[in-house]
Amino acid sequence: MIQLNDKNFHRALKQPRLIVMFSAAWAGPCNLARPVYAEVAESCKERAAFAEFDIDDNPITPEKYGIRALPTFMLFESGVPSVVKAGAIPSEAIHQMVVPPEPVKKTRRKV
Repeated sequence: MIQLNDKNFHRALKQPRLIVMFSAAWAGPCNLARPVYAEVAESCKERAAFAEFDIDDNPITPEKYGIRALPTFMLFESGVPSVVKAGAIPSEAIHQMVVPPEPVKKTRRKV
């Protein structure tokens, strides 16, 4: 897991796919989500890079991306945010950010 801050964030965006958990040590929901996030990071490490950004003492990046809730999970693809989810979401929701579910195929019925 990559540890990010305002100084090294721009370098991490060079990853083709990067998912970042914006968090703080003092925030209860972050402490609940952290082990779930680590579990998904381990199972999906071949599909994306995983990082945690501690907002304490690093105000520039969270402000730039409009982080208002903790934790906030943000998927960057080629350096551009593509999916954002806030709150202590379940592992399935984090997993779906990295591996979207297959679209449901509609079939036409003959009348």
